[in-house]
Amino acid sequence: MEYDTVINKYNGLKNKALYTQTFATVGKKLFNDNDLDIDDIGLYVFLVTRSRQSLENDGIGIVDRIDSLSIYKMVYRPQKLQGKYREIVGDIEERINRLEDHGFIERIVNTIGEQAIKIPQNDLDGGFAKLYAPGIKVILRNLTGKKMLRKLAVYAAFRTLIFEGSTGTFVIERAPMILSKMLGLSKVSMNNHLKWLRENYVLAYFKCKRASMNDSWKQYYSDIVQYDRLVINVKAQYDRGFIKEIIE
Repeated sequence: MEYDTVINKYNGLKNKALYTQTFATVGKKLFNDNDLDIDDIGLYVFLVTRSRQSLENDGIGIVDRIDSLSIYKMVYRPQKLQGKYREIVGDIEERINRLEDHGFIERIVNTIGEQAIKIPQNDLDGGFAKLYAPGIKVILRNLTGKKMLRKLAVYAAFRTLIFEGSTGTFVIERAPMILSKMLGLSKVSMNNHLKWLRENYVLAYFKCKRASMNDSWKQYYSDIVQYDRLVINVKAQYDRGFIKEIIE
C-alpha cells in the first residue's frame, strides 16, 4: 500500500467529536489487584461510565437505582428475562461483592431509599487513566454482555499506559504484550480485542516494517482522540530512516 494512503488513513476523522474534553477516570491500582479478572475490571469501568458526581457525597461518583439485575439489563440488553439470566445475575452479584471487598465500590441506600453504588476512587493519587467519551460510546453502543465488559477493560488498561503531561507518552509500542500481562490474557486473545478496537476507531494504529534486521516490524498505537500524535510520531521515524515501510 502506498505511503501517502496509509499515513493519511485517519484524515477523514477530523471532526469536533474527537476533540472532546469529556472523560472519566480509573485508578491504576485496579490493574495491580491480582484477585480481579478482566470481567471484574470491565464491570468496574462500566459502573464508572454510569456514575454521576454527587454533591451530597462530596463529589464522589454515584450510580443511582442500581443492583445486579439492573446491571444485567443494561449490559446484556435482553428483550425479556429468560434462559440462564439468573446465573448471569448471580455472577454479576459475585463481581460486585469482590469489587466492594477490595474497596473499589461501596453499596449504599440513598436518601430516598433506593439502592445505589458509590465509587470513592481513593486510589487516584497512585496514578490514573483518562477514559475519553468517543471510545467509551463506541463500545457501549456496539457491544453487549462480556464482549462489552472486556473491551471496556482493555481500553481502560491501554489508557493507563498514556501520560498526558508536557513530555507525555501518547504512542504505545508492544501494546499486545503489555496489555496481555496486565489483564491475564493470551497474546492471541489480546490481539483480537485490539483488532476490534482499531477497526471500530477506538484506537489508532500503524503496523510498520523496521529498518533494523533485529526488529523486523512493530505496531504503534494511540487513542483515536490523539491519532494526530501517532501520525506525527510515525512520520518522524519514517523520515529519519528508522521505519522502512508502513504496512497498514
